[in-house]
Amino acid sequence: MNKAVTRPLKAFLCHASGDKPAVREMYKRLVFEGVDAWLDKEKLLPGQDWRVEIPKAVQEADVVIVFLSKNSITKEGYVQKEIKNALDIADEKPEGTIFLIPARLEECLVPERLSRWQWVDLFEENGFIQLLRSLKLRARAVGATIEQASFQESDSEVVRRAEQLYTEGLAAFYTEEWDKACRRFQTILSEYPNHKNAAEKLAEAETQRNLARLYANAEQEYKVENWTATIQSLEDLLQRTPDYKDATQLLRNARKQKRLKELYVEAKALHMAQKWHAVLKVFEQITAIEPACPDPDNLLPSAQKEVAELKRIAELNEQYSVAVRRMDAGEWLEARTLLEKVHKSQTGFMETERLLKKAETEIIKMEERDKRIEQINVLYEQAHGLVRSKNWRKALEKIEEIHQLDSLFEDKDEITEQAKAELAYEEQEIQRQNELAAMYAESVRLMQEGKYQEALDKWDEVRAVDSKYPDRQGVQRMAKKKLTEMTKPVKIKPRLVIKKSFWKRTAFFVVVMVGVVGITALIKFGQQMLSVPTTVPTRTMVSFFTSTKVPAKISTPRPTTAIPVTGGYTDPTMYDDFGRKEFEGIYNIALWEWQSDDPDAKIIQDNGVLKINSSGYNKGAGLGIKKIADISSPYFVEVSTSLEPNQNGGIGFNFRIDSVGGYCHIWAMNQAQNINCTHAVGQQEESTEFIKIAQGTRHTLRIEIIPGPPLNIVYMVDGEIIGDFKILSTENTVHVESFSISSGCSGGGCIDKNPRTLTGYVDYVRMGAIEDDPVIYDGFENTSFAGKFDPAKWAYLPGHHYPDGSMYQEDGKMIFEQNGTGDRWQFLKGIAVDSYPKTSAILESKLKLDSEVKGGDIQLRFQNKNGLAVCGISGSDSRAYCWCDMDGHHYLDERFSVNTSDWHVFNIEYEQPTMTYTFRVDDRQVGYCSLFKSNDSPDLLADFAIGGWLRSNSVKGYFEYIKIVPLQ
Repeated sequence: MNKAVTRPLKAFLCHASGDKPAVREMYKRLVFEGVDAWLDKEKLLPGQDWRVEIPKAVQEADVVIVFLSKNSITKEGYVQKEIKNALDIADEKPEGTIFLIPARLEECLVPERLSRWQWVDLFEENGFIQLLRSLKLRARAVGATIEQASFQESDSEVVRRAEQLYTEGLAAFYTEEWDKACRRFQTILSEYPNHKNAAEKLAEAETQRNLARLYANAEQEYKVENWTATIQSLEDLLQRTPDYKDATQLLRNARKQKRLKELYVEAKALHMAQKWHAVLKVFEQITAIEPACPDPDNLLPSAQKEVAELKRIAELNEQYSVAVRRMDAGEWLEARTLLEKVHKSQTGFMETERLLKKAETEIIKMEERDKRIEQINVLYEQAHGLVRSKNWRKALEKIEEIHQLDSLFEDKDEITEQAKAELAYEEQEIQRQNELAAMYAESVRLMQEGKYQEALDKWDEVRAVDSKYPDRQGVQRMAKKKLTEMTKPVKIKPRLVIKKSFWKRTAFFVVVMVGVVGITALIKFGQQMLSVPTTVPTRTMVSFFTSTKVPAKISTPRPTTAIPVTGGYTDPTMYDDFGRKEFEGIYNIALWEWQSDDPDAKIIQDNGVLKINSSGYNKGAGLGIKKIADISSPYFVEVSTSLEPNQNGGIGFNFRIDSVGGYCHIWAMNQAQNINCTHAVGQQEESTEFIKIAQGTRHTLRIEIIPGPPLNIVYMVDGEIIGDFKILSTENTVHVESFSISSGCSGGGCIDKNPRTLTGYVDYVRMGAIEDDPVIYDGFENTSFAGKFDPAKWAYLPGHHYPDGSMYQEDGKMIFEQNGTGDRWQFLKGIAVDSYPKTSAILESKLKLDSEVKGGDIQLRFQNKNGLAVCGISGSDSRAYCWCDMDGHHYLDERFSVNTSDWHVFNIEYEQPTMTYTFRVDDRQVGYCSLFKSNDSPDLLADFAIGGWLRSNSVKGYFEYIKIVPLQ
């Protein structure tokens, strides 16, 4: 039985050209399902008029499927006409007829004119099934069928032809002839849409063809260096297949070349704008990407040349600017050197030539001035020699020569006045001697005339004018003899004679009684003074030393000659720094006597300090000064002391002068330490405020006593006045009854009255007249002068300061630094020389060289008008040295090996009137020299200085302190 003849459902596929690939896939699926789908690319034959065939196909279709996408709903063109024809036909269909089906290929808006028909979303999983269901409903309505065709139903000839086409398609596929492969598979599918392999191979061949076209396009653009188009094509290609041939490498190269091209364009623009440094920066990026990147326009060498020129001009400007500043500072030699460098680098640079002429002129003036100064110095020194030989007229002639060289010359040593005064004195003396000779001749004449009393009277007149005038003619002897012979003898009255032994016994008794009374009062007073209140008002003071061990010895003024024992004379001077080795483990009994009510107390010298240990409640231990005397001029007592942390009690000094008793102590209680000074007159007590200090720190306590009336007492701590008191007194001399240093535990400072152990230290004790106190002491600890120096104490020594070096305070030290080449130096001199004591003295400093930077010397200098003494450390040969000089000649030059980076204490002692220098290094005498002896007493100092000398490369040194201490 023959089957009934049926036709497949005709469907027209309306779409935009941009959606062709997706619609073609849908076409294949519909054909495979048995739908007679009409797609222009598949159904239109060559030579047909598509403007006739397309409307005809729409008219003959059973159903029109309108494919929608973001592209189609906005696209103008024939697709809109196709939709319009379909809508017109749909309007002619009965209501409820499925004729026009909107099908969305992606998420997009459905045009309003199509929105009345329910659309299908083909991008969803079941979208195609829903579409197929609607098509089957339409097929039944129009008497058509939708059935998959069977390939095997074709006859053998068709099968053979299809197999031949398939073989040709596969051959073209694997030889990458994609157009040929696509044509073969399309031919198969156009006749047999349900061929089991052709559809799959066609899709793959079309994909590969598209990829090959993208790759070929990318290669073409790559060759013409159209990097943007190349990158776009390769990105599209790799988005579809990440591993297509060498597309990844090509894309990487294209991006690199594109970046290089962009950078080179930027470099060109910057080069045109003459931004040379920016050009170099761009080429740094280019080189980082491609070191061998070509530079066809030679932008890089050109920019490098311009940058080098800019640098050269900048260096010239800098040298020129520094030279001008040197000129402004009067440093003409340095200015000339810099200007010569600029002139050598570029002739005619700015005002270099004119400035060079100016510098040369000023240097000539400076050399002439220096020569004139040198002549003046020689003449002035000659004048000094003439003064010493008392050749006053010649000395005045030398001063006149000096004034001819410099009319404004200042005779600082007043040679002119002295010479004129001496000449005037000589003239007066000659006149006086003439007058005396005349008077003496008159007395001789009177004696010869027998007028003995008149002769004696005239002789007395001579003696009244000059008590040493020689009586060569024996006027006095002869006149008295003659007068005695003329008068009766005078009787002598008897007198009482008392033996010396009586006075000795009486003096001994008085001394013993005074000593007993003084010691008794001292002990009682010391016990009273060691009581401390439990609450105190405080202020804070910072110090530089903290330790719970025996504190290391700090450098203090130490007389290098024996200290005289004071024995009751006015204004005694005493100094003890507890550093003498012979008293280690004991103390100097020649200066101190034991004063303690603590039987277990221990007072000894230990490591350069006096260590005082006491124990027990209300117990104290101390030492009293053996020799006490009256004072009639301003006087001071100074004690450097500290107290161990976490103790209860006090340490300091006690005193009694006339009716005034007092103390200055460091007090410790409740794990806090304070300083307080107090005195009492009768029942009236006066006290300073309590100063809070860090535990275990060392402080200098000082009292200054200025006799009255009224009596003035000044208390000082670490150089700062903390109290200034006036006490009624009618006397201009005060008697120091007692003075002691002590420590002890008593009063509120000792808790629960349990036994306590108290340990304190005394670094040194000094006492003497205030005018004999060292006028210079600088420990470089004032933080307000960090990075510089105190201008009230120091100034650069003229001619001894180079701009490439400096001296400045830092961390409690004076630092000397010098760089450069050749001999260069830096020296600071102490100022206010006129205030120095005119007596023998000691200059002391502690210094060292840096352990790394030691290409030179560090020095301490002591100079008077007639000589120079120098001590220092040399880094070039690791030696310390001391020498003295007079008129350019060395009289001593001692050198010995030391570790230059260790601290060393240098001590230069100067004695008058012999002008003897004694040198000590680290407490060891290394030599002395005596420049000359004279009965005159020249001024102690012209200056003293600290600093250093550059030998090579650079040098750096440190000074910890400097002191000048008078010798008694």
